[in-house]
Amino acid sequence: MATGASLFALLAGVLSTLSPCVLPLLPLVLGAAVSEHRLGPAALAAGLAVSFVAIGLFVATIGFSIGLDAGIFRGVAALLLLAGGVVLMVPRLQQRMDNTSIDFKEISSADDGGHPRILTCPNHAR
Repeated sequence: MATGASLFALLAGVLSTLSPCVLPLLPLVLGAAVSEHRLGPAALAAGLAVSFVAIGLFVATIGFSIGLDAGIFRGVAALLLLAGGVVLMVPRLQQRMDNTSIDFKEISSADDGGHPRILTCPNHAR
């Protein structure tokens, strides 16, 4: 890829954060990241970048080698978005999704003396 195309892709990614869907969430997400650790925003950015690169590499290499066509991939993604929209619009489906999801809670160690926090999945009882 040419340097100009790479810079254009970077600029497009940076400008995408200015969209009306993302911009209001930036202070919340970055604030939560900073409250956990001063390098939290950098870790958040690195995690997002690595996950997008991993998915892109999977689709570009392994996915196409097993016959995953771009049209099929796009169709499945569209169906998943449509299903999510239907769930959000129908209160009964929202309740069913809520009842079947797993609640995670954060538990810190008893002395909390700098030990890392552990995510656990409690028994789901509703």
